[in-house]
Amino acid sequence: MQPKRPKMDKALAVRIEQLHEQDDTMGHRKLAVLLTTGKNRVKRVMRKYGIAARRKRRKYVYPGKASQVAPNLLRVPEQVQGKEIVFSDILEVRLSDGSRVRGCFALRKRTRAILGIAFDYHMRADLVTDTIQTMTFETPGSIWHSEEAQAVRSRADPSSACAKRLCAFNGSSWHAH
Repeated sequence: MQPKRPKMDKALAVRIEQLHEQDDTMGHRKLAVLLTTGKNRVKRVMRKYGIAARRKRRKYVYPGKASQVAPNLLRVPEQVQGKEIVFSDILEVRLSDGSRVRGCFALRKRTRAILGIAFDYHMRADLVTDTIQTMTFETPGSIWHSEEAQAVRSRADPSSACAKRLCAFNGSSWHAH
């Protein structure tokens, strides 16, 4: 089917491209309002010239607050002096089928040696405690630092940390006794 006005369609495509340089998330409805033309025409021209709106991604926002907030032990030099620091972080991998797998790993700060790692389909406190349980050896006198501590602090199981001698959970760190 031949368009009735190919030159006008090309001019409209150029105007759409100009608006997309400012905000590439606009679809045919919003563009039609801005260009004062019909949404179906804008949709047809966008499809014809391969113009597509970029979809906005939803970002993870922690929905609640921890029940207890304490200072970060790593910011107090007297607490850190002479102690081994073990830190962790959570990563997310998207599989080919679209599902997401989260992993939590524990590293020794000084050598960057991996002490433990755990994977699961959720991002809860269990993931951090599972990582502690996968550690193959104890780290006595260590401070466990976790960036995701705000999210897991109130639900973390201290018994698994105590089994590895990472007993007191302080701020975003567990401190070994």
